Parts: sequence; structure tokens; C-alpha cells
Amino acid sequence: MDIDNQAILVFFVCYWVILLIFWYVAKKRRRVLLINLTIHCIYGLFLLYKYNKAADMWEDMDYWIFLLLAIALHAIVNVGGIILNLIRNYKNRRVKNH
Repeated sequence: MDIDNQAILVFFVCYWVILLIFWYVAKKRRRVLLINLTIHCIYGLFLLYKYNKAADMWEDMDYWIFLLLAIALHAIVNVGGIILNLIRNYKNRRVKNH
């Protein structure tokens, strides 16, 4: 493993530990956080596997495109969840008022 792969591995391990702490603290959102943990672990392992033989992955355009797609997908999933929660809360509030 070269230095870049070690940096990715350390980053994802730290990220996973931080999310695990949040998962322990959060009571209602555990399922969402568990899905996020799984997605990020698979993504991190895929990056380690894909770029294990690359000389300098930071100059490789495929890495940046893949990273941007993963961030966009993650943002869409999270924003979609927030919007669905807002709609659900609005409907519940309307039902309780009438």
C-alpha cells in the first residue's frame, strides 16, 4: 500500500468511527446512519481496490469523476430524506389540526 491508499484508509476509518458515535447518540435516525456507514465503507474499499496500483490517483480524472458522482448521489439521498420528512410532518400536522 502506498501513502495515498493509507491516507484513504485512515480517512474512512476515522469517518466510520465518527458516524458510529453519531449512530450511538441518535435514537430515531439509526437506520439512515447505518445505511450511510455501509455506503461509505463500500466506497472506501472500492477506492482502495481500484487505485491500489495507480501511481498518483490525485491526478487521475476518473477518481474525481467517481468522487463527484458519489457525493452527488449521497446529497440527493440525504436531501430526498429531508424533503420526505418535511412532507410527512406537514401531513401529520394537518391531520391533527382537523
